[in-house]
Amino acid sequence: MYNRKVLLLVCIMVGVYLFPAYAQVSRKDVISYSLDYYTLKAKAEEKKQEEQKVQEAKMAEAETRQKKRLEKVKDFLSNFHPYAETKVSFNDNIYLTPSETVEDIITEITPGIKYEVSSEENRLKLLLDGGVRFKNYVQENQHDTENPYGIFAFSYGLGRLSFDLKHDYKKDQDEVSQITTGSIGDLVDYRRNESMAKLNLDLSHSSWDFWYYRLSDSYDRGEQELTNNYNEDTVSLAGAWKVFPKSSVFLEYDHSWRYYTKGGRLNREFDKYWFGIRGDISTKLKGTAKAGYEKGDYEDKSTKSGSTVNLNLAYQASPRVEYDLIIERAIGDSDISGEILDLKQTYTFICKYLPAFNKKLRLSAGIEYELDEYESSRQDDTYSLKFISEYELREWLKLSGEYEFDEVVSNVSSAEYKNNILSLGLRYEF
Repeated sequence: MYNRKVLLLVCIMVGVYLFPAYAQVSRKDVISYSLDYYTLKAKAEEKKQEEQKVQEAKMAEAETRQKKRLEKVKDFLSNFHPYAETKVSFNDNIYLTPSETVEDIITEITPGIKYEVSSEENRLKLLLDGGVRFKNYVQENQHDTENPYGIFAFSYGLGRLSFDLKHDYKKDQDEVSQITTGSIGDLVDYRRNESMAKLNLDLSHSSWDFWYYRLSDSYDRGEQELTNNYNEDTVSLAGAWKVFPKSSVFLEYDHSWRYYTKGGRLNREFDKYWFGIRGDISTKLKGTAKAGYEKGDYEDKSTKSGSTVNLNLAYQASPRVEYDLIIERAIGDSDISGEILDLKQTYTFICKYLPAFNKKLRLSAGIEYELDEYESSRQDDTYSLKFISEYELREWLKLSGEYEFDEVVSNVSSAEYKNNILSLGLRYEF
């Protein structure tokens, strides 16, 4: 009993001695553990906030990229301009015959779309335009047809160099009487392709141009297919020197080949040498005026030569009145089977007027005289008169009216004709 009391007393004394140290260490550990817990919690919260900020930044960046993509898409789509045009014409001589003329009402409906973009920074321009012209005759409905067309134009500038590329395609109809003299009234389909590639080097006081041009006509049937299908290729070089800040004198050389793909005519190779002036000739007069010499060598070893002239001038008489003068003189090539041109001259005068009483109205009138002289002593004098009016109903909607008169006087009676055309058109562009 005594021993048990002694053992209990010793345990109590040891406990009393050890408890304070144990209690002191435990408090420190508890405080340390508490601090570690809150520190870790704060860091976890801070990390969570950082991750949330990163996620928000990523979302904002993605949203910005999405907006930029949408803006690019909008800018891209804004360059597309669908359009539709309708035109109704009365033609009192659709076959251009001297007698037994046939008149008709012709309806044309043209849906199309145009894409156009430009950048002043790198002098970039791009144009794509295409559609189909549906043509319907009220009486002569055997000529109802669809005429597709397309235009591609590209221009790019890099420093002193610039490059231009263009291609036009169209399908249309020709009056057979204008291709084969004395033929009965008829229309024939043809397809025309025009291509051009041009390189320009602009120096301080001079500039140099080199270009290639190709013209191709293709008829679908008959004598026209055998005699009028051809390809014409032209290579040109021109150098210009500035004599005034906005005008230059220039020298130009053109070399051309005309090849008839199915025979029927003499192939021709010809050279043209030009001297002229272009640009702003005066404060009110601008354009191109050039004159030169032309020589043609035919497949049968015969040759033709003569002077050639080309004027294309615009005179701004006032802010509302402009006069255009176009004069062309050359040997040329005949579209008429069995005829060879000796000389072709064309004189055109156009007046454009913007009435002060109505800013939405535009008026223009033009007259033209063409003289064709042939080896066979045939001579055709063509007189043309044209009036055009255009009224802007809305920015996107235009109404137009047109009247045209043509008369051919010839020493070959079967080539003569008169023609009146009255048209009314409406164009809608989105």
